[in-house]
Amino acid sequence: DFICIKTNDTNNKSDGIIFFKPEICCIPSNNLSSILHYFKEMIKLYKINLQSIYIISGNFLIKNKIIDQNYEAIKKHSLFHTKKGDNSNPLLFYILDVYDCNEVIGGLFLIHKGYSPEFLMELWMNSGPVIKIDDDFYGVECLLNDKKIFLVNGFFPYQIQQYKLFDSKIIFFTFNTKEQFSTLKKYFQGSVESIGRHKFSLRHYLSEFMEK
Repeated sequence: DFICIKTNDTNNKSDGIIFFKPEICCIPSNNLSSILHYFKEMIKLYKINLQSIYIISGNFLIKNKIIDQNYEAIKKHSLFHTKKGDNSNPLLFYILDVYDCNEVIGGLFLIHKGYSPEFLMELWMNSGPVIKIDDDFYGVECLLNDKKIFLVNGFFPYQIQQYKLFDSKIIFFTFNTKEQFSTLKKYFQGSVESIGRHKFSLRHYLSEFMEK
């Protein structure tokens, strides 16, 4: 459930964490090796010192409610639902107006209506560009049953499903660095939004790698 691969610098406070999600960790070993090699080069470039490395099962993360804590805000937003004309939530009303959609619908709300995580992930990936509304609040404009909707966190149901698979696991790193976090977020991690994402960032590399 919880395997320690490396620990050092235990007397130094960690500056942050990095983890590779189950959909990355479950790919064939030769492909994962290529990803880890790129990761190694990036941490050298940005002077990131890895302190500890763990492999943690999806079962452990779910059983200990770590998933619930980590994705609490994303989950909350993915339950949103409002229709045109409903102004009870100013932010959702604003989205309906700006993007001229019939409904704002969260991914988990649609799961409860009978849609599958796979269907929603395909809809999410093959619709418009991802738009960041707020922290942990992302959306895409798309068509659902011939109606224009704004799908909120449509990736989330599929993401949670990956943690529940029998062989699900993540690779988890703690690190310290003297680099500014604003620099790391832009150039090392890369934006969630594909438009404007730095072309050498980890997110850009992983996105292109997984599409091959």
